[in-house]
Amino acid sequence: KESVDQAIKMKSAFCMVKGTVTDGGGTPMGGVGVSIPNQCVYVITGGNGKFTLKGITPDADAVVAASAGTGWGEVELDLAAGETIADVVIALEKPGGSIAGRVQNEGPSPSAKRSAVSVVFTAGGALVDTTDSEGNFRLGNVPTGRPMTVMGEGNASVGGLIVEEE
Repeated sequence: KESVDQAIKMKSAFCMVKGTVTDGGGTPMGGVGVSIPNQCVYVITGGNGKFTLKGITPDADAVVAASAGTGWGEVELDLAAGETIADVVIALEKPGGSIAGRVQNEGPSPSAKRSAVSVVFTAGGALVDTTDSEGNFRLGNVPTGRPMTVMGEGNASVGGLIVEEE
């Protein structure tokens, strides 16, 4: 009985954040990744720029959104257990930095095929690109000042990167 009671209490402690992602001019943006840093909470905005993030622990300090072609933005959070915050607006006004590199097979030769490359930030959002025929990639508008992991196909990754403003 105690474990059932604890599970119910834990569920009620989670928070929710609802809002809209816009470009710098205030136009809603669909297809943008939105996440909570250091938590596995991530969604893609709908065509109207709207998002709902559920299952957030109260220690979350920000909500971050990024789009490879537009930029990134964040809003600071101060959550109480079980709280829902609505009408958050995240404007993608920060240009961010960039990550460039090469995906290669084991050994010195580059990947012989095009492959997907993701930059995953803070266990949540991601920006995705495809390498060229030589295995090279460049992702722009990457959020700065937060831990990143670059992931290639086959679970190959490099973690612990922090992108600085250009």
